Amino acid sequence: MYLMDNENLKKELDRAFQLSFSQREAPGGYSLEMLAGWMELEEPVSSYVVQLVGEDPRTGKELEPENIRVVFSFDKKNASLQLNYHGTFRLRCSAVLKNRDIPPVVFREQEIQLICPQNEPYIEYKILKEKSGFSLIEIRTNCWKRCRGKVWIRAEGHDQRISQKDRNGKIRLYIRGTDGVTLIAEDRGVKVRKGR
Repeated sequence: MYLMDNENLKKELDRAFQLSFSQREAPGGYSLEMLAGWMELEEPVSSYVVQLVGEDPRTGKELEPENIRVVFSFDKKNASLQLNYHGTFRLRCSAVLKNRDIPPVVFREQEIQLICPQNEPYIEYKILKEKSGFSLIEIRTNCWKRCRGKVWIRAEGHDQRISQKDRNGKIRLYIRGTDGVTLIAEDRGVKVRKGR
């Protein structure tokens, strides 16, 4: 029996496998609905595995792909995942081969944009009071693990890194200055907003 080399096998698998997906609202987030189809190849495939991979937008750590995956087979062509992530991720597609005792062959990583506004990473700041040249600032966030050490307050032309530990996603601190107080996050994936 002829066995394809690895690169040609990946190309053939990519050509043969089709995946469509849509997002549907669900309690606590959404359901990612997936529909798969494929053509038969010379190299028999027993199943296709699709894993969600990328960075957790609130912690900055890699997702554990083995926990977020679906398996498509001869009798299962559609599947859904209950998720609440927000941001850009990848769907990693791999094939489990029937006649080879090897790990699944990864043949595609397809980008996907997932929308869950309540879980979009953000930092919000507001000035609670100003007195004698100082400002009391409150900072709230849903992604402090991702942002720790990467947040700065700018006041009167000076930058100060926020190093305090948060309490339930909230920090309060005094800074010198009352004019032009702004917050800066070094991470572009985090939305900075000024509260009232």
